[in-house]
Amino acid sequence: MIPSDLVQEACLILTENATQSRLLIRQYPKLHIMPWFLWLQAQWQQCAILDPSLPVLLSEHQQNQLWLRCIQRNQEPRSDTKALVSLAKSAYQLKMAWDLKLSEVLLEQTQNWLEWQEDYLNECKKNNFFDEWAWLWCLIDLIKSSVDINFQKLKIPNKIAFFGFLEFSPAQKRFMDVLKDKDVIVENINLDKIDATRKKINFSSSEEEMYAMVAWAAEETKNNIKRVACLVPDLNNKKHEIERFFFEKEKNIYIHSKEDFYNIPLVYSALTILKLLRYQLSIEDWSYLLRSPWVGAYEKEKYERLKLLETLYEKNEYQFSVKQVCELSQSCPDLLLRLKQISFSRKNQILSAWKLFFVEILSVMGWREEIKLTGKEQRVFESWNKLLLEFERLSFLKETFFLKSALEQLHTLVAIWSFQPSGSLDVPIHILSLHQSVGLKFDAVWVLGMQDSVLPASPKPNPFLPLNLQRQKKVAHASHDWELRHAHRLFYALNQTSDKIIFSYAKQNEVEELEASSFLSSIEEIKSPDLYFNFKKEFQKDENQFEYYEDDRGEELDNVEIRGGMTALKEQSMCAFRGFAYQQLKTKPLPSIEYGLTPREKGIVIHRALELIWKELKTQERLIKMPLEALEGIILEKIDQSVMKIVKKRMSLFNSEIIFLEKKRLKKLIHRWFMHEKNRESFSIHELEKSFEVVFLGLKFTLRIDRIDCTDSQRYYIVDYKTNVLSVNDWLEERPSEPQLPFYAITSDLPVAGLLFGQLRSDNLGFRGMGLADDKILKPHTAQEWEDQLKAWHQNLNGLIKALKEGDASLNPKEGLRTCKACYLQALCRLYDN
Repeated sequence: MIPSDLVQEACLILTENATQSRLLIRQYPKLHIMPWFLWLQAQWQQCAILDPSLPVLLSEHQQNQLWLRCIQRNQEPRSDTKALVSLAKSAYQLKMAWDLKLSEVLLEQTQNWLEWQEDYLNECKKNNFFDEWAWLWCLIDLIKSSVDINFQKLKIPNKIAFFGFLEFSPAQKRFMDVLKDKDVIVENINLDKIDATRKKINFSSSEEEMYAMVAWAAEETKNNIKRVACLVPDLNNKKHEIERFFFEKEKNIYIHSKEDFYNIPLVYSALTILKLLRYQLSIEDWSYLLRSPWVGAYEKEKYERLKLLETLYEKNEYQFSVKQVCELSQSCPDLLLRLKQISFSRKNQILSAWKLFFVEILSVMGWREEIKLTGKEQRVFESWNKLLLEFERLSFLKETFFLKSALEQLHTLVAIWSFQPSGSLDVPIHILSLHQSVGLKFDAVWVLGMQDSVLPASPKPNPFLPLNLQRQKKVAHASHDWELRHAHRLFYALNQTSDKIIFSYAKQNEVEELEASSFLSSIEEIKSPDLYFNFKKEFQKDENQFEYYEDDRGEELDNVEIRGGMTALKEQSMCAFRGFAYQQLKTKPLPSIEYGLTPREKGIVIHRALELIWKELKTQERLIKMPLEALEGIILEKIDQSVMKIVKKRMSLFNSEIIFLEKKRLKKLIHRWFMHEKNRESFSIHELEKSFEVVFLGLKFTLRIDRIDCTDSQRYYIVDYKTNVLSVNDWLEERPSEPQLPFYAITSDLPVAGLLFGQLRSDNLGFRGMGLADDKILKPHTAQEWEDQLKAWHQNLNGLIKALKEGDASLNPKEGLRTCKACYLQALCRLYDN
């Protein structure tokens, strides 16, 4: 922490990062404490007042914009240009911080980078700009050359202390030296030596390790310990995982990590609304907008908008234009009015003009007008407005953009925007990265993820700077030697964060076995099984705090028409809750989007084509006698008619290569099918695509049968076409997944002699079924066996229909979690999640 003598003096404390400043200010509210980089900016603002001719200090985002422009001017277009910007800017910062002098013999990539840098520096000089590192060297010269009276105008205090720095760059050291030459007292606050109780513990997986850390933190704060810290390597990338684990157990925490600004609902909704300015939006974007409360008049039209979304999905298109959606939005008058007001600008204008246009579009769409913002959402909105101001500031080069490029600039800015959720720091549990913790003190500390790949880390030299030069000048992260020295300093700092520290590591991740960092070799190890068992036990205690209430009965049905005919019974068979949800809650899944024809559409085309062909043939005898060329002519004609009925609803498929290939596939498949039909016992078509109603236990079912065949011996066989693979063994189960044919068999007035699945698949074509042994394609059954089978079906289906009638909504998936995995109601019943 801060030595007492500095606390009593009027001393400026400069920290290595903003987290250190935030936590120190809570402890020392009277001290002047600032992050180093913010203090530099403040010094520029002070000097700019004294000397208006001073170059303008570019923000981080303006620097990115300028580097991007310079690279694009000197480089062929590439997909990784944004990555180049980051590396090129980093190379420049390292060069300035370590005052590197490049030799004449350079690799090609370094020569390219020098061209970009020269262009960048020329732009800065021409427009009177500079960045923070150029400003640091400028400030060094100002201090060095100023006389005492001018030095006093800079308002640099007499004493400056640096806090939390593991090392300094040569530029920072030079800055300290010139301050000392001006009699400013400069010191680096050394870490207090603490004799800590240190333990290490290993876990079989990172999940177990995380659970243990959470339980430990919760337990420690119960023991009158004021403040504990959990230190996490790579915290920004692990933030969501940390939140998930902690909020299950302990919500009294503060995570010192920036939030993913893009995915915050307020921001995401604004960006998705602005996508309306494109010619077309994906079905996923339309799905979000039509279900979003951030779009105006949502409460008034939410049900109509869901119906509109269902209509879009049924059209099986991946993209829709605003015009197309307007044509379908008659039931949503408010949405329609808003969409019609959107103006599609083709102007080439500066970003400040685009900012005004984007704000206007958000207003037209009623963005957030019905939302009462929470405290956090208000802070997000304020940050969004700051982001738009920064977006406007990117017009500093007076460069003009078309709409697509302007939107890309906005998305790029959002992706790197730093948003730290504000909240009370007076919480017992703090989650920090390793470097954020340097110099801070806590009552107890857990350091997570101490694998050998973390400490020391692998070197990451900049590819644009000569490697030998980086190693020679000991540039940060350029060599194994530097990483090892840095790891020693960091590990020493971690050991000074508390007098009670646990280091942990996982022995395996998803792909490989892991080893502990060599820095932990001398630390006493705790046996993890007993310790982890206690942590798990602590979690399980919370289970007893819940009160459970069973509610597995819906409304009893009587004299009602069952929705979807056999679909409700199929759902009831798969899980009673699914049957209840389908019939009484009127649920159904959104259709999936497929290229070309959907599986459902393919099934419809085959059913329709076979119906039309059999209407012309009528009997097997005529099929056998018909010349092959004539049969192929009928097949092609009926396939054409069936496909075109679908295409008329989806004109995007018209003249499509997909449709040509589908017709070719169907011709081959259906031709093989009719060759198979020729080999059956002689039959004629009794019914085709017949619909009828059946009342069973007071419930009305509407059924549709694909085909009923009648043999010469006056026996009737029910045929159901299928394009997926099915087993007739399913009919023998207590809860058949395909109950339609058994249900027809027990309710029909006809003497049904057999049930047949007609499988139309290129890899599995033919009939599957059961019944009396007269037909060649059936597994033999005696009359008594068939009678017994009908009775079994009657008993099983009676049980299913009775459960549906009584409103049974119990969670009883037919095949356990395998059934749940394929269920569209996971978010409603939550059984699979638990």
